Amino acid sequence: MAPPRFSFTGSSGSRIPMGDLIAHHADLDPEAPLLVFGDRIVTRQQFEARANQRARMLAGHGVVAGDLVAIALPNGLEFYETVFASWKLGATPNPLSSALTDGELAAVVDVGAPRLVVGVDPARLHGVAVLPSQPELPGRYGDEPLPSIVTRYWKAMPSGGSTGRPKIIVDHMPGEWDPAEGGLAQRAGERVLNAGPLYHNGPFLATMLALFSGGVVFEMGRFDPQAMLAAIERHRISWLLLVPTMMHRIMRLPDGERHAFDMSSVKTVVHTAAPCPPWLKQAWIDWLGADVMLEVYTGTERQAAFTITGGEAIDRPGSVGRIAPGSKVRVLDATGQEVPSGEIGEIFLRPD
Repeated sequence: MAPPRFSFTGSSGSRIPMGDLIAHHADLDPEAPLLVFGDRIVTRQQFEARANQRARMLAGHGVVAGDLVAIALPNGLEFYETVFASWKLGATPNPLSSALTDGELAAVVDVGAPRLVVGVDPARLHGVAVLPSQPELPGRYGDEPLPSIVTRYWKAMPSGGSTGRPKIIVDHMPGEWDPAEGGLAQRAGERVLNAGPLYHNGPFLATMLALFSGGVVFEMGRFDPQAMLAAIERHRISWLLLVPTMMHRIMRLPDGERHAFDMSSVKTVVHTAAPCPPWLKQAWIDWLGADVMLEVYTGTERQAAFTITGGEAIDRPGSVGRIAPGSKVRVLDATGQEVPSGEIGEIFLRPD
C-alpha cells in the first residue's frame, strides 16, 4: 500500500487551534499514550495538564500572543511541553540547539528578538528574559484549560543557510490543524519514532504532525542504528523520518544483525535533507519494499516540495520526483525565459 497524500498544511476544514489539539484527543481517550521516553509513558491527559501548567509559567514571565519563544532545550518532555504551552498562549515556538556556544546563542537571539529564552543559564545572555530549564513544574501553576487562541505563525525555525549567518525562518501558516488528518504522508494515529534533533525542521514537523493527528511519538533522544531497529521492533513503529546518513549507518550493520529485527510494522519511511545515492535507496527498497519508501525534496521555507515513491525511484534513479500540490516550478535560462524539456536551466520554486 502506497503512503497517503503528502501534505504540509492539512485540510482546509475542521481545523482547531494547535494549543487545543491534545485536549481534543484526550477527550476521546485520556489514557492513550502520547509520548514515550524509554520506559516512561506520558498519556494525553497527563501531557495536557502539564502543558497548561507550563503555559501559565510562560505567561508569568511575560509571554503573550504574538511573541516569539526561543526554546533551547534538548529532546525531551520539557521541550514538547514548552512548544504546546507557547501555542496555548498564541506565541510562536522558536526551537534552538541546546549545544550552541555563547556567541552562537547571542547571535540567533539577536536576530529573533524573542520575548523569552527557555532552557539556558541567565548568565549566558544579557538584556534578554531567560527561563532556565525546569523539567518538574512548580505546583503553584494550575493545570485547568486556557482560553482558545490561534497562533499567527505556527513555528520559527533556525537556519544558517548557505552563508552561516543565523536566520529565523518564520512559517506563515496559522497555528491550527485538522486533528483527523496526518501530514508528511502520515496516517492519523501513527506510531512515530524520532531520532533527530527537534531544532531541525524535519524532526520537528514529523513529531508535531503525529501528535496533532492522535499519534504517539517514541523519542530516542539521539540516533543509534542498532537501538533504532530494536525500538522499531519493540514499539511496532509504523512511520519513520530518516536522512541518508542514518540510512547509510543502518545499512552498514552486518546483514545478520540488521535482519534480526522485525521491521514488518513499518509502513512509511520518509527520507529528506540530503541527496540519497541511488544504490542506498535501492538497498532500502530491496530490504523493506518500494511501497514503504518516500523521498521528499523541500526547504524549511516551504516554498515548494517534490516527492518520489520507491517504485518511481526504480524507474528514475536519482530523481526527486514530481512537484507536490500547492507548489509551482519553472526552469529558466539566464534571460529569464523557460527552457525546453531536457535542457539545463536554473530552477525557481514558489508556493501557490
